[in-house]
Amino acid sequence: IKLIMWKNENLDLGNLKEGEPVLVNFEYITDGRFISASSSCGCSVPNWDNEKKVLEVTFTPGAVPKHLEEQGFYETEKEITVVMIEDLLQKNYTLKIQAKIHK
Repeated sequence: IKLIMWKNENLDLGNLKEGEPVLVNFEYITDGRFISASSSCGCSVPNWDNEKKVLEVTFTPGAVPKHLEEQGFYETEKEITVVMIEDLLQKNYTLKIQAKIHK
């Protein structure tokens, strides 16, 4: 059985500024058919590019919460669930974005 694989399943974006969108690409390595992608929150919007075989995710970090304003940052992890078909089998993958969000 061939496995569907991603070049990176977990991306650490390091330090980001609240409210500034970042485009993140998850590269798809093998053959298969894209079915769907969904995010764990509205701040991460996935879009499949069939020609490039890349899942493009626009990540817009939310504001630093009030209780963390003195600290000035928060750490976050967002999940993108991707459904693919290969050899007539459905495969579910969880791709992750991590970052430290600053004011």
